[in-house]
Amino acid sequence: MRYGIAVLGCVLALSAQELTRQALQMFVYQQGFAAVEERYQLLLPSGTARFSLPIPASALEPQSLHLQLSSGRLQQLDYSAQLPTGEQLLKALRGQPVRFLSPDGQQVIEGRLTEVLAEHAVLRTPVGILLLPSPLSYRILLDSLPDAVQLRPSLLATVSSERSGNAQALLRYLLNGISWQMRYYAHLPDTGTQLRLQSYAFIHNATEEHFENAQLSLVAGQPQRQPSVVFEAAAALRTAEAKLAEAIPAEVFGDYYRYELPQRVTLLPRQQLSVPVFDAVVSSVERLYRIRTLSAHSGRLSAELTLRIPNTTANGLGIPLPAGIVQVYSAALEQPGFLGESPLAQTPVGDTAVITLGRAFDIQAQQRRREQRELSPTTVQLTYEILLHNRRPAPATVELAFQVSEWNVVEWDIVRSSHPYRREEAQTVVFQTQLAGKSRETITFTLQLRRRP
Repeated sequence: MRYGIAVLGCVLALSAQELTRQALQMFVYQQGFAAVEERYQLLLPSGTARFSLPIPASALEPQSLHLQLSSGRLQQLDYSAQLPTGEQLLKALRGQPVRFLSPDGQQVIEGRLTEVLAEHAVLRTPVGILLLPSPLSYRILLDSLPDAVQLRPSLLATVSSERSGNAQALLRYLLNGISWQMRYYAHLPDTGTQLRLQSYAFIHNATEEHFENAQLSLVAGQPQRQPSVVFEAAAALRTAEAKLAEAIPAEVFGDYYRYELPQRVTLLPRQQLSVPVFDAVVSSVERLYRIRTLSAHSGRLSAELTLRIPNTTANGLGIPLPAGIVQVYSAALEQPGFLGESPLAQTPVGDTAVITLGRAFDIQAQQRRREQRELSPTTVQLTYEILLHNRRPAPATVELAFQVSEWNVVEWDIVRSSHPYRREEAQTVVFQTQLAGKSRETITFTLQLRRRP
């Protein structure tokens, strides 16, 4: 128990019982914040009592502080984040032995501090009373801080109760500077439709706070915040050493999903922690090469290797996939290597995950406008030839996305085509074909445009 008074930001707790946290749960969001729940056991006397709760010194949103009691009534919740000034600290040291180090560092003055005046400190020394001028220009040497001084924010709860007894307290608040991101690792063989997909949750504590033995729940979703604050800072990386026995299940959490880690975690200041989430073998992956082009383009085109993975139980997944980054590696033992990296959009169960790896070296195309016919002042027909070339020995599925890019077009249509197609967007048509290894194929089509007069 500690005694004293509260002077501005210098926290001097008046008969405040210090509470020890019994449980800590953190709901960590990808937007860079955490919703924290701390549980305490209170021994309530009959009447009014004050309790001191330890809280983070940084990144806390004071307006979000909320204390809920199982019994008793909360009369007041006092939060102070100001650190004591030098004058406040000196006054808190009255009656204590103090050592002052001179500004040049050459002299140490020792004595018991009896009073703090406007321009002097009064010290009782072995040789008599000393008036020390401008004491704030000296450095103060202390073996420890007085019990009455805290150099951290304070949270004091004033609680009244009609009868004595035990009570449970739940403290909730929002904390910025903590985030998580899902990181996926895919192992792709050269041929076939199988793929091994592993995922790790990277938890980033960019604050200066130490969270001991916390129960973490990683929330996938984007709740609205006013404002949303995201902290970015360098951090040391620590990977969980324990092997993943089974996938961490995704639990419905309102309109979001959460992944509650099976073991408690200690988050150190400015640390990044990697925790395995699942390890799955995907039985069916659609591998295709997507070529994007515009109607105004002429010349060479490149293809991007794209993987499409149905997120279904039958395909080895069937779990909500939070947004994250996918790194893809070759699964060939004789030629392992990095194939590419791609963002992965949030993918619900039943949807398709799309991974774009990069430009393929041996799949290319050449586009040219073979003919242009003016049917009227507002109508024109354009005939295109797009040569697809697969220099790989293996067959390849090629998808050509052709976008009508003329700005003054009122309507358009394809009147002739050598290949089937589908409209993907208002201005885009998509052709898909299977190219044999070491082969070429030409897609020819005529586009009719009606322009504004």
